[in-house]
Amino acid sequence: MFFVKYKKQIVMVLAAFLAVLMVLSIVVMALPAKAADVSEKSLNNLKSEQNRLMNDKKALQNELAGLQSQERSAIAEKSNLESQLSVLDEQITNAEMLISALDEEIANKEQEIVLAMEDEDDEYELFKRRVRAMEESSHVSPWAVLLGATSFSDFLARSEVVRDVIDYDNDLMDDLRGVRESIESLKAGLEDDRAFNASVKEELEAARDEATAKAAEVESLIKGLQEEQTYTSGEIEKLTKEINDCSKEIDRVAKELAKRKTYVGGDYLWPLPYPYYSNYITQGFKYRKHQITGVYGLHNGIDIGAPNGTTIFAANSGTVIQSGTNTAWGEYIMIDHGGGNVTLYAHMSKRLAKVNQEVKQGETIGYVGLTGYTTGYHLHFTIYVNGTAVDPMKYFK
Repeated sequence: MFFVKYKKQIVMVLAAFLAVLMVLSIVVMALPAKAADVSEKSLNNLKSEQNRLMNDKKALQNELAGLQSQERSAIAEKSNLESQLSVLDEQITNAEMLISALDEEIANKEQEIVLAMEDEDDEYELFKRRVRAMEESSHVSPWAVLLGATSFSDFLARSEVVRDVIDYDNDLMDDLRGVRESIESLKAGLEDDRAFNASVKEELEAARDEATAKAAEVESLIKGLQEEQTYTSGEIEKLTKEINDCSKEIDRVAKELAKRKTYVGGDYLWPLPYPYYSNYITQGFKYRKHQITGVYGLHNGIDIGAPNGTTIFAANSGTVIQSGTNTAWGEYIMIDHGGGNVTLYAHMSKRLAKVNQEVKQGETIGYVGLTGYTTGYHLHFTIYVNGTAVDPMKYFK
């Protein structure tokens, strides 16, 4: 009776209980998965992802540098085109001034031709009137002068005078005609000069139009390059954030892994042979501006200068947890010594130790090289304690 009365409530309670059990089972299933993320494999995967991101960032930085170089070239080309336009404008102005001067000179010559033709016409009219007057007056006509000769010698003398008068008139007409023809020749030369300068002006204007169009294209190119740079810079910022996030996760996983092991104990051994000791340190554990990336930050280890191929020793016994290639570190190895103590050996020319390999203190694990972000042969050596880099010089005898 009781069951029937409260059947509905009992069913609801059981349903709620089952739901709680399902949630708990999911949570329980999730916990091992989270724990599984803290493993050597997950750490390796994170570092591989970080390396990929760094390579992508480097590629974008190279692309950005290329865009900046193109922009500088385009700006230089634009400046050159603007200089050309300035010169062309000046040349066109000079051509216009010369054409205007030639137009004025041609107009003057045309006026001179008109005046010369008028002088020629006037002289010709005088000549005709003089001839008519001589013909009308029997005693001054050429024939009257000749027929009035009293002797043969007088006839010859009179003939000479008449011929001189006629020659004078002819010479005068020839001179007037010559002046007119000379002016016409000068005018024709000026017109040729004007036509040539007009042609030069047209060529200059065509060159100016071409340079103006090219300048507009270059301006558009510069704008496009600037937009691409803005976009690429944004992508670099995104990758930088992803790299930082990945680094934080690597530190978290590394700290978790370090807690699971016990430190092997003992002092650290100097990682390079004699004489490459502390007096060969080229960069200490301090804040500085990176010589390649230009970024100011902590140099989280020490750089020990040594020739290419110098032997590198394991500073302490432990397990190799990383042996690979990184954009910044180049060829590198990381050894876990337990208790959160990890050592890093970077910029190797060759790696000898492999992941999961157990190494002894003083064992050769590789050789000095010039791989990764470096400007000279050296070993970059870092000691991590619980995932945080510490000054290595405090850990040697």
